[in-house]
Amino acid sequence: MISMIKTEQLKARKEKNKFKTNILTALLSEIITIGKNNGNRETTNEEAKEVIRKFKKNVNENLKITADTEKIDLFLKEISIYDSFLPKQMKQRETEVAVEDIISTLEKPNIGNIMKELKNQYGELLDMVLTSKIVKEKMKFT
Repeated sequence: MISMIKTEQLKARKEKNKFKTNILTALLSEIITIGKNNGNRETTNEEAKEVIRKFKKNVNENLKITADTEKIDLFLKEISIYDSFLPKQMKQRETEVAVEDIISTLEKPNIGNIMKELKNQYGELLDMVLTSKIVKEKMKFT
């Protein structure tokens, strides 16, 4: 993961893409710091993904509170950079189908065991906020 980000950062530098270079430099710095602060070791791919998700979440929060179209465009570009390093998540309809399938296979479905089974089968492919909402709707909890 780190090598992929470094490669993209170098490519952005060569292309003189300051925006992408700055984003990736900040991201790399945070990712590398995780490992160094935890026993002076290499950061794992899972830790790197968590940092990327954290950065993406922060940008999404900023996106929600701004009305400036220029900033919105920059935020969306930044999110696309982060998304390029994260596994592609299931779309809403795919998630709905997965939830329905799990509910139909469980003997006594409840929110907890449905979520557990979804996480076991689909892991990071799921947007857990969306998934939770869909499960609650399907189980008639709102």
